[in-house]
Order: sequence, then C-alpha cells, then structure tokens
Amino acid sequence: GSKAEGVYESGLKFPLNDATLTSDMPLGVSNEFIGVPSSVSVRNGVLIIMWSS
Repeated sequence: GSKAEGVYESGLKFPLNDATLTSDMPLGVSNEFIGVPSSVSVRNGVLIIMWSS
C-alpha cells in the first residue's frame, strides 16, 4: 500500500518522530491538536490532514 516516510508531528496529542505511516496501519489516524503551536511534516509521500472545528 501507500506510505509516508519521515513523518514528524509536534504539538499534537500523540507526537511522532521520523515515523513511517502506511495505509494499512492506523498509527496517526486519531491524532488531535491540543491548543499549542503544532507542526506536521513528511519527508517522502503524502498525508491527508482533516481539520474539524
């Protein structure tokens, strides 16, 4: 399946550091912004980020 490599998420409920996310593994699916400055980056691949306010 598809994958995103080198994923960094800071300032979120569940921070990630150089993670690999794949379409068949739920890691990162239910992460949440927690009201502090946050960032999400990916070295290789594509992420879909949904924002609900």
